[in-house]
Amino acid sequence: MVAPPTAPAEAAPEGATAPITESAAPENTIPATLAAVKPTPQQIAAASAMFTPQFGPTFTTDPWWIVLLGWLVMVVAAGQGAPFWFNLLQKMVARK
Repeated sequence: MVAPPTAPAEAAPEGATAPITESAAPENTIPATLAAVKPTPQQIAAASAMFTPQFGPTFTTDPWWIVLLGWLVMVVAAGQGAPFWFNLLQKMVARK
């Protein structure tokens, strides 16, 4: 069999570039500028300290009287008992 004739290829317009294929850039490569950056152990420790969770006030970060006031408020609130807090919550949520 004879192949059908094909049309001649058209010339690309001026300023046009060849299409980029997927194989043009290798996969899983890190730019050289990022590969050269290596943090020191001190920088790693400082960065991880920023993300250390702190729950509530402590004597090392807050004035002592604020810590004691917080404990006092917590003890008084817990001393009221669950029925008190559930009734208060029902009164606050109730629609009239």
